[in-house]
Amino acid sequence: MSLTSTNLGSQFTLQPGGRLIPFVVVLVAFMAAWSTMSTPAIAQQTFQVDSRGDAGDANVGDGSCETAGGVCTLRAAIEEANADGADDTIEFGNIPTTGGFAVISPSSEFRVTETVTIDGTTAPNWSSPGPPVVVLDGNGISGNVEDGLDIRTEGASGTSVSALAVNNFPDDGINVLIDAADVTVTYCYVGIDVDGTTAAGNGDNGVEITADNAFIGAQVVFSSFGFTAAGRNVISGNGGDGIYVSASDAIISENYIGTTANGDAALGNGQNGVEVNSGTGNAVGYVSSSSLSTFYLGSVISGNSGNGVFLSGGTTEVLSNNIGTSADGMSDLPNSTGIVIQSNGNTIGPASDTPARNVVSGNTFNGIRLGNGGSGTSSDNNTIQFNYIGVTGDASGTLGNGQGIAEAGIRIDLGSDNLMTENVIGGNTRGVYIRNDNSLRNFIRSNYIGTNRSFADLGNSNDGVFVNVDPTVSGNPSDENEVGGESAGDGNVIGFNGDDGVQIAGNYNDIFRNHIGTNLNGDNLGNDDDGVFIGGANDVNIGLSADDGNVIGNNGGDGIEIDDADNVFVEGNYVGTNANGDDLGNTQAGIYIDAGSQANGNEVGYDEGNTIPDDPSPGNGDGNAIAFNSGPGVAISGSGTLVENVVRGNLVYSNGQLGIDLADDGQTSNDFGDTDNGVNNLQNAPELDQSQTQFNQSTGEVEVRYLVNCNTTECNYGGSGLTVDFYLADGESSGEGKTFLYTDQYPSSAATSFRNISFAPPSGVTVTRDDFIVGTATDADGNTSEFTITSRQLPVELAGFKAQPSSENVVLTWRTLSEKNNDRFIVQHQDPESETFARLGEVEGQGSTSETTRYRFATETLEAGSHTFRLKQVDVDGSSSLSKEVTAQIQMQADLTLEAPAPNPVRDQISVSFGVREAQPVQLSVYDMLGRKVATLYNGTPTAGQTQTVERSVRGLASGRYFVRLEGGAKPVVQSFTVVR
Repeated sequence: MSLTSTNLGSQFTLQPGGRLIPFVVVLVAFMAAWSTMSTPAIAQQTFQVDSRGDAGDANVGDGSCETAGGVCTLRAAIEEANADGADDTIEFGNIPTTGGFAVISPSSEFRVTETVTIDGTTAPNWSSPGPPVVVLDGNGISGNVEDGLDIRTEGASGTSVSALAVNNFPDDGINVLIDAADVTVTYCYVGIDVDGTTAAGNGDNGVEITADNAFIGAQVVFSSFGFTAAGRNVISGNGGDGIYVSASDAIISENYIGTTANGDAALGNGQNGVEVNSGTGNAVGYVSSSSLSTFYLGSVISGNSGNGVFLSGGTTEVLSNNIGTSADGMSDLPNSTGIVIQSNGNTIGPASDTPARNVVSGNTFNGIRLGNGGSGTSSDNNTIQFNYIGVTGDASGTLGNGQGIAEAGIRIDLGSDNLMTENVIGGNTRGVYIRNDNSLRNFIRSNYIGTNRSFADLGNSNDGVFVNVDPTVSGNPSDENEVGGESAGDGNVIGFNGDDGVQIAGNYNDIFRNHIGTNLNGDNLGNDDDGVFIGGANDVNIGLSADDGNVIGNNGGDGIEIDDADNVFVEGNYVGTNANGDDLGNTQAGIYIDAGSQANGNEVGYDEGNTIPDDPSPGNGDGNAIAFNSGPGVAISGSGTLVENVVRGNLVYSNGQLGIDLADDGQTSNDFGDTDNGVNNLQNAPELDQSQTQFNQSTGEVEVRYLVNCNTTECNYGGSGLTVDFYLADGESSGEGKTFLYTDQYPSSAATSFRNISFAPPSGVTVTRDDFIVGTATDADGNTSEFTITSRQLPVELAGFKAQPSSENVVLTWRTLSEKNNDRFIVQHQDPESETFARLGEVEGQGSTSETTRYRFATETLEAGSHTFRLKQVDVDGSSSLSKEVTAQIQMQADLTLEAPAPNPVRDQISVSFGVREAQPVQLSVYDMLGRKVATLYNGTPTAGQTQTVERSVRGLASGRYFVRLEGGAKPVVQSFTVVR
């Protein structure tokens, strides 16, 4: 991590224990010490170690560090310091070195019971930030519970250890026990050789802290050159954790934990880099500020076999660290997971966007994981803020976290009331993943997910956010998780992700105020698939009302897809556009409601019982703006049940296909009486008499003549009738409702009849005589129709259309209640073997009349089977519309039927059609002129009452006349054909 310094005049210095002391206090203390230098402090001594041996003091307590051999060893110095009760100092200026290092190989641990400063910085030729000169090597210790330095008892409080290498001890490298408060460890190598690259690990933890107020790492110090931060430890290669804390108010500052000494390669500890097991007020990294300088003193915690930081208990603040990366934050040195939180009330990251952020990237599994669903450990009330998760230290590229779709930048396994805010989350498998039905009230707010604050492409490879939680398991739907929030600034920017921007797979979760696939500037940050995907999740809110909607644009799939989900509320969103009206179209539909099973009761805009205000646009009401999408504005389709899906009060325009498309198959023609079923019961749309629908300039009102062809048997009018919403269309041919005008209740008494209404346009809406008006009809159950076809409606009141079989033909009858400019009806026919309609004949219309007119058309002989008919009504100006389809079944009259072969004469291949009235075995054969059977075309039992056709090559037959014979239980039937060469 980078360090800064400043000049004299800064107001604070940081002493061991992390306490800020005003500069004036330091200055006064310095002057006082200067004035009394001639009077030494009798109780304090400085012991000079001049031997690398391990012998004890010859006469402990005599105030002199001297072994029987007349030298001062480290063990003898510690024994004397323990004995006199004063705050002594141990220095190494006279210790002999070999190859630049002084290796001390003790036979047992060094135990400190009284306050002492063990100052390895005094060793010959030591310089910061180089490796220690003094090396404590525990290879020769036979016991398995011996620590390197064991600092214990209350009397040892305030002990300071600096510039020692503590390696190869059976237990911990440095152990700070329960009563030894205020211990400081700086400049040490713990578990790593002085070459800075080779593991020399202690058997358990590098540093274990069970006493309060420990300070491990760099401190801000005062010198004649100003304020500096110095004291980094390298704690790597140990068998357990790098640092283990079970105490309060510990500060772990500016260390390299799990890496080599230069912080660019892994030399991991066997378990976690740092584990905090209990206590309050602990800090992994911290910020020190004065009026002239700010120091961000975090650690590099990378390359560890376990997690980078494991918060298994207590409360901890984690700041300024690189976790899973090199020291420069630009390459990965993976931990298992970056940070694992299994306690409550922790804070990860600073309160504002400063260099105090953590970089949590490059880890094998998750960046940050909260809780443990397997053990039932819930992690609650944690704050994760202003971090870089999955991205490089400068947020310009990605290092990612995770290898599979169950992993994420932030993953909540089990936890509630956690806040994730203002983080940059990119390059991970998933950005944020919340799972477990007992994970409640978690808030994802104001993050950059798949991008950074400059909106570069840092996409997560799968979803930006995936919430797989059903809060109803808790019994309280208000326990929902939120992506975004209801206050200004709560929304996330979610873009460039490899799958959906947001995927919700659990009931009662909310999505508010986000920019998904775009940003405030309208830039293209599109996610590869849907902007929002709701899969099997009921009662989800996508937007809520005015000001709470999302902007969802530029995505590679649908803006919003609702799949097998009920009661999803889509309100106040911009889908394919934004408040400026920019083209942010999604590649497929704006909103797609799909069902393999069922998707019922969903609401896009206002429900069937709500009043639409004059301006229902996002920011003013519940309506959505749905525009510029390549597919339909709203499509409702699927093989399952899709009914009661309300689409009202939206601004729908400039989409590539229909504004509303039931069944996703293009415009669905109204059928008479609305007897058909399907998506939204295939609710018939309003039919407008364009000749009597206009803007009356003299009155300033819009006059509309319309009908909804729904009888009261097939349509639920309820008590108030059908709800018909009128809009200004975005053009004559598009049929999309761009501007809301008015809502009318179409009463059951008017069913299938024209109704005349007039209304004043809403305030601020301009209507001219050149505008086109469309409408939707919504029944009392909430089934909304497609928009009216704006180009032309059928200019007749068609009251009935029937097809009645008569022997081998069909009689078609229909009647009109009125006609206007009706030129003719063209009768179209689809036979049992065809997939298309063909012209069968035509009947002249009556032009214009208000009288009832009856029509009849009889077909010629038809083959057995099901025949379909429809009417194409043609106006005098050539425009046309299609009626509903009717069918008739032609029954066979004879036991066996055989049609003439075709073509005849034939050169290559012949087609023969035949049928049986009752199911029976038959044989269809070909005979020559001499009565010899030359081919069998069919031998079996065909379906009764249907014509069957067989085809056969005749290339093996010589020129001449042949006979086809159909034989069965009844009299045979024969037809002839000729082969030509």
